[in-house]
Amino acid sequence: MKILFVAIADMGLKGVFAKITATIDALQNSGAQVHGLIVSSDKQSEVKHGSIDIIGFSKNKKTIFQEIESFINANYQECPLIYFRYPLADKYLLEFVKKYGSRIVFEHNTIEENELQLYFKYYKLKDFLYNLRHFNFSDLLMNYRLLLNERKYGSKVLHLTKAGIGVTAEISEYENKRAGKMYCNQVIGNAVLSNLTPKIKNNIEKIENKLTCIFIAGHANNWHGIDRAICGIKNYKGKVKIRIIYVGTILHTVKEMVKSLDLAGSIDFVGICDREQIEQLILKSDIGISTLALHRIPLVQGSVLKTREYLLHGLPILIGYEDQEVERDELLSKYLVKVKANDEAIDFEKVINALNEISLSGITPAQISRKSCEEFGIKAKAAELKRIFEKINNADDIKI
Repeated sequence: MKILFVAIADMGLKGVFAKITATIDALQNSGAQVHGLIVSSDKQSEVKHGSIDIIGFSKNKKTIFQEIESFINANYQECPLIYFRYPLADKYLLEFVKKYGSRIVFEHNTIEENELQLYFKYYKLKDFLYNLRHFNFSDLLMNYRLLLNERKYGSKVLHLTKAGIGVTAEISEYENKRAGKMYCNQVIGNAVLSNLTPKIKNNIEKIENKLTCIFIAGHANNWHGIDRAICGIKNYKGKVKIRIIYVGTILHTVKEMVKSLDLAGSIDFVGICDREQIEQLILKSDIGISTLALHRIPLVQGSVLKTREYLLHGLPILIGYEDQEVERDELLSKYLVKVKANDEAIDFEKVINALNEISLSGITPAQISRKSCEEFGIKAKAAELKRIFEKINNADDIKI
């Protein structure tokens, strides 16, 4: 069985390339014959991996699937199993799956229509005026077109596709309903790059005078729910000084909230950081803020990557969703500080009390890191992925 691992990435390739490389290496080490293909509008990065090719495309999405098809025809006598993250449906993807659907496995990370609708559900007049003033109205129009295309073509695409893999059971159930068949009956959560040796916190200290939180947003979204933590700082009346280190991109509404609440001294916007910088910030932190508002999509369950990355470094986590992989583990669940899935401000008094209980539990960051690597490391996930690919490849239909 040959596998073509496809990624469509019209963004900076550094982080994407690291994840793809690690996954392909792990799959190859497990015995799979796999090759990577990154289709990107940004072809500036040189490929330094013998099993990955990068091909460019114009802004016209039609060319994406033409390039993939040309690559398959040029490099394979028989079509391989094609695996890639679901790229949102349109007429070009539909034409592609009409030809290759029996060999395609899509990975689904969200309930696509709901997430696209989110841009409009929480879109207020002041946000509209902000986008108009900053020449971002085209982004809103693009999201609307994506939503219309997903509604028109999504079910047709999935019905013609061999199989799908959801990162949660909730997402898989949604995709099966859309496909009108047992399309997505495999669930596999997100993996962390455990092939890189992580820096681990020495211990979890009792919170007495200060609490340092870290929040990482590769691409800022309303459903991250950082506004809940910001409001929580404003409401907190205790003696502990609370600070949030905010890493990554920022919604303008978050900046406005920090300014209006006069919390500039409590939120440290550090911008986009590399892996080493993030690790150093994690080591300085007492708790990692994961996703606090998946219910806005709406989703109940999640397999959030930053949750797993915090655990890999031995850091307790604040979450506001169901993470079945983490919560069912007796050890890892002890490092979770879970809040209800709503829009209420975070009660930091309760967070501090929970962290102090963790500090007295006797469970060390090193134990959490080892267990996280075992459960969510790229090696373990690749072996599971290979097993699923073999089942899908050998099945006449998806009832496997």
